[in-house]
Amino acid sequence: MGDDASAWAASPLLPWPREVKNLQVKLEVAGRIAERAADGQVIGIGSGSAAFLTLGAIGRRAASEQLNLRVVTTSYETEV
Repeated sequence: MGDDASAWAASPLLPWPREVKNLQVKLEVAGRIAERAADGQVIGIGSGSAAFLTLGAIGRRAASEQLNLRVVTTSYETEV
C-alpha cells in the first residue's frame, strides 16, 4: 500500500490530502489507541495524519462494537 493513506479515508469524499510518512507505524499506533476506547468515553483528537488515521480506527471499532463515543476535534481535517 505504500505511504498512500487514501485507502484509510472515512469515505471517498474525505481522503487525506497528501502522502503520509511512516504510514505503517502510524496505523499500528492508531490501532492500539482504538483498542483503548471504552463505551461512553469522550475522546479529544488533535490534528495531522496520525490523528486522522486514529479517528478512522476508532470509528471502525465503534461501529463494529456499537460503542457510544463522543469525539472533540481540534482541526478541520478531523472535524469533517
